[in-house]
Amino acid sequence: MTLSLHDLERRLQGLSDAQPFQASWAVMDLRTGATAARHSDVRVPAASTRKVAILMTSLRLVAAGRLDLEQRIVIEARHQHNDSGCVRFLRPNLALTLFDALTLMIVVSDNSCTAAIMEIIGLEALNRFSNDAGMTRTRHVASAPARSLLNDATPDDLSMVNSTSAADMCRLLAAIVAGTGDQSAAAALGCTPPLCRLALDIMAGQQLRSGLPRLLPTGTRIAHKTGAGPSNEGDVGIVYRGDAPLFVLCVYTHHIPVTLEDGRPGRALARDHIGEIALACWRELVAGG
Repeated sequence: MTLSLHDLERRLQGLSDAQPFQASWAVMDLRTGATAARHSDVRVPAASTRKVAILMTSLRLVAAGRLDLEQRIVIEARHQHNDSGCVRFLRPNLALTLFDALTLMIVVSDNSCTAAIMEIIGLEALNRFSNDAGMTRTRHVASAPARSLLNDATPDDLSMVNSTSAADMCRLLAAIVAGTGDQSAAAALGCTPPLCRLALDIMAGQQLRSGLPRLLPTGTRIAHKTGAGPSNEGDVGIVYRGDAPLFVLCVYTHHIPVTLEDGRPGRALARDHIGEIALACWRELVAGG
């Protein structure tokens, strides 16, 4: 078992140094608590990785008895003006349970569901949860974008953009894992162990797998959430060996060139880089553990 991540950190730094974009990441070995990081406190566009906090805020309200996973949410036409997910293609006035809406929000990053959920929980509750979870570099300033920002420039000034950091997301994911088996750890998130387990089960159903799972062995369990903009790609998650969570990895890339010198889109290289980071962690912490 690896007790220090110094060698891994040096390897990951080399991978990121070679990229034509900004890369930040945080990794935690859940067996030892050892960590490695690069620019992990730098605020970056959260994009849809913020939906992990939306999921946990919703489950926090379920634990408090203020929401019910079986309550109905109606997706109206006004929720469907976005370019992410699949519900935007369906007829309006679709009724979903809260559980189903949360699942679609995570596994296909559905923004119609996100918009409807955010109307119920509100920005104040979401920011309160993030603050309570120790996410000091995370700010939610918009409930749900009408567009995923895939066609609009991501501003350098993040004051009006939902933002986070690799360290914040790593902290949150590690806390959720701890909450799956420890009542006090779950209570620190305002949840219960069954609800923490539910959150990870939903995240393990992720269908967008071009980031962290990209180069890992087929069938590897990863509870994760992706996020993308015109100049940024990110993926945050927990990588398992069998049913055992072994490490948390949060990777963000920013200021990605639209087109590389060889003509490839920059975001393809960013996704490759996220996959390479995950593979290096797998080799060090899983295959060699």
